[in-house]
Parts: sequence; C-alpha cells; structure tokens
Amino acid sequence: KARRARRGRPQRTDWRSSCGAQEVAVETSPDDDSVVTTRGTVRVWLDEQGWGVIESQETPGGCWTHFSAVAVAGFARLEVGQVVLLEWEAAGQDGYAYRAVRTWPADRQPVDPVVETGNTGAYSSTLTITYDRDAPPYDTR
Repeated sequence: KARRARRGRPQRTDWRSSCGAQEVAVETSPDDDSVVTTRGTVRVWLDEQGWGVIESQETPGGCWTHFSAVAVAGFARLEVGQVVLLEWEAAGQDGYAYRAVRTWPADRQPVDPVVETGNTGAYSSTLTITYDRDAPPYDTR
C-alpha cells in the first residue's frame, strides 16, 4: 500500500533510518519557550544539506541541528565526533524530538553573527542627473 504524505510536505524516509531518527510525539505547553543548554557529541553532519544530529543525555534519540544554529566564525559546520555545547528546545523536527537553537564547539566561545542595522550599502545605488543649463532645447522632430 502507498502511504500518504502529510499535507504540504513531501514524504521523507530515506535518511531517517541511517541517522537513527524515530517518529516521536513531542508534548509542550503553548507557553513553553524555554531553551536548555547542554554538552553533546556530533553524530551526523551533512555539509551538502546543511544539517546534522547531536547526541546528548538530555536529548535522547538525537537533537536535529541546522547550519544556521552553528555559532562559529566563518563557514558554519561541525565535525562528526566533535564535542559541542548546544542550546536546544523540545520541538519536533524531521523525526527528531529536539531541535538545536544554537550550538558551538565546547572548547570555544560562541560567535554569533553580527546583524547590521541601518543603511549598510549592500543593496543601494545612486543616480545623479545633471542638465546643462546653456544647452539648446532638444529637437523632437
């Protein structure tokens, strides 16, 4: 029998068994937005896909981690077997009961991205038009 995918999301099952993910139900209260910090070890890291799994005693079954949660300078990546500190939340993510909010190597301080405000010049341009006052009028014939 064909299984039906959840509405709006493609069914993904190929990587779960290789990474040890399990279908889990996460129960959190609507106002529970607490973040917990713990020490863990990187079990899986997929540079090409930008995510991985971190093992810790506090996150049984693994903690899903996206590259945007990696607080390091330069290219955001982790190494399999690397010991890290991570801030996590109980939020189901792709078959994992826990999701990392921020993680960094245990032997370093976290390096959060600098968010610039105001006009950074990244997407700006200028145009100056100067007319000659003494030029004859343009002939439109």
